[in-house]
Amino acid sequence: ADTKMDPVFYEQKLRFIHNMIFSFHIPLFFIVSAALMTRFMDSVNFNDKEFLKKITTKLLFPFFTLNFAFGVFNVLTPYSFYPTPRVKEMLIATLFMQSHHEFLPSAPLWFLFTLFFSAFVTYIFVRKINIDKITLLIISVLLSRAYPFFSDVDILGLRRFLYNYEFFVIGYIFSENIINQNIKRSYLLFIMLFVAWLLPFLIQDTYGNFMHLITGISGSLLIVFLSQRLKHSVSHPVNKFICMCGQNSLLIFVFHMPAYVFVKKIIYLLGLADIYLGLFVMILL
Repeated sequence: ADTKMDPVFYEQKLRFIHNMIFSFHIPLFFIVSAALMTRFMDSVNFNDKEFLKKITTKLLFPFFTLNFAFGVFNVLTPYSFYPTPRVKEMLIATLFMQSHHEFLPSAPLWFLFTLFFSAFVTYIFVRKINIDKITLLIISVLLSRAYPFFSDVDILGLRRFLYNYEFFVIGYIFSENIINQNIKRSYLLFIMLFVAWLLPFLIQDTYGNFMHLITGISGSLLIVFLSQRLKHSVSHPVNKFICMCGQNSLLIFVFHMPAYVFVKKIIYLLGLADIYLGLFVMILL
């Protein structure tokens, strides 16, 4: 939103923070989502119909219904207030180009479709073709290497899928460690993960073509590590708030962009953009 509304402000004050947050927050979503899905995928009582029904009702149905709702909202929003996509553009993106963030009625909704597509592809690989987890990991890494050739292909959210599927597979493979909190609680491990995540921001081209993969995994595992530590003091008000955000993370992810657009407009109208309060609110959103 900031790159369209005020690119100068974005470059001067938000670019570095944006890069740090985006290095892990989307990979974390895919890793945790896949880890939670594993208990259904690997169940001895697995039912194809029930699984497909679950991912359709939980992911695909909200993708279309929320896009319709945001589409109506965009049509009613004055173009002078915020430049929303045209009706034809929104329809094309929703039905055929699900990762086209400029045309989707609400850009963050690409995540729901890509998550559905990732779950469906994994279902085909694991349940229909019966490939093992190591082979699945190799396939996901090879798919990610194909991303540069499809970086502008939005049909069925292909570019987003190629860019993030390896994180979904990692979450699926290591679900036991993530969900059952079996990551070794070692401060040395924490420091190693932190250094691995931080290096690219201090030294450019640290990991070359694998920067996205390494920072995504190390940053996500850092969050998992911290979450395991926080669970021992859930009665603390701050920890309660963090837990509440975690339980509603998908809802927050879906609605944060529309909220950001309106709050940023208000901040600009009140002349708060150049003070720390306005900057803090925009970073928080």
